[in-house]
Amino acid sequence: LKVESIEVSTGSAKQEILLKEGIDQEIAKKITQMIKSSKVKVQASVQGESIRVNGKKRDDLQQVIRVLKEANFDLPLQFKNFRD
Repeated sequence: LKVESIEVSTGSAKQEILLKEGIDQEIAKKITQMIKSSKVKVQASVQGESIRVNGKKRDDLQQVIRVLKEANFDLPLQFKNFRD
């Protein structure tokens, strides 16, 4: 969510709240660069509004998740693990 400023007029107030879905391209590039600079043997790619990380070992993928959680971006990140 992105909260805009409050507009006050006679007898009423209005505030817009924008709903964001997905990851912006510039933030996605920063995340993929961070993954590549962590020297973990995984491949990161931007796919639309999400980032896909491929790796052979589950431990490598979990290490990438730890790195991204510690980076503390200003957006909530979700992690889906399809390797079961």
